[in-house]
Amino acid sequence: MDLRRSDRILLAIPIVVAGCAATGGEFSEQTYTLVVNRDGARLALKQPAAEQDTVHIVNLDNMREADFRLVGRMGSLTAEVSEWGVECLSEDINIWGIEFAARAAAEDYSIHALLECRACGNRFFWPVSLVELDVLRSSGIIQNHCEPCGQPTYWMFADASRRVREFAATEPVTPPPHAPPERRAGRRWVLKLPVLVKSSKAAEEVAQTENASAFDLAVYLDLNLTLGEIVTVICPYLSGGTNPERRAELRRRVPASPGPKALYAFRYLP
Repeated sequence: MDLRRSDRILLAIPIVVAGCAATGGEFSEQTYTLVVNRDGARLALKQPAAEQDTVHIVNLDNMREADFRLVGRMGSLTAEVSEWGVECLSEDINIWGIEFAARAAAEDYSIHALLECRACGNRFFWPVSLVELDVLRSSGIIQNHCEPCGQPTYWMFADASRRVREFAATEPVTPPPHAPPERRAGRRWVLKLPVLVKSSKAAEEVAQTENASAFDLAVYLDLNLTLGEIVTVICPYLSGGTNPERRAELRRRVPASPGPKALYAFRYLP
């Protein structure tokens, strides 16, 4: 139970989290990590979210990004902010900019726990991730698919002495129905990031993106740009910080009414 896939580090890293809210619609929130490791993190989040959903996280320190799974809510930091455990969906991506110790062979770092389904009472010796283990030790339950029940259910430690709390008979044993957000390569998230756009004629403007992905972005600008124009983009634009420049092509222009602004859609160039 105490084996670790990688060291946990107490570290506040500024991030943007984008995903689908539990109440419907997409959200984008600028926040920070509390703890990071190779495979995931604990982070602070105001936005109500749903377990097992996928969120897209951008590290604002180095602009690395990846999709993560919301493993579970781990408690409240304040009346408005909750602590969530998240797990990266790709083992080959490390967005934290930290070199962790090399992994041992798979059998050396796998973690198994004796868990009990709260719906049917069956017990399973089940492999869990480090983030799931942290959620179990914090909130007492995780969500997983139960074969005997034929649906996702809440699981807890089978050993009552390891449970952080007792569960009331009125508490639900299965999560409420929830449609997971659509996942597709290159998904465009509603990311509100500061951006600096420089035209080919050296005119420039600082604004805020309407949405963005690893491949493109959209932003309202007063600049007068023409379709096909190659511009320089700095996103996110941090005053006094490190601002890597990227070249992008203007693919679409939608005039805004009223006013001189237009919605510009840019595609990054290789």
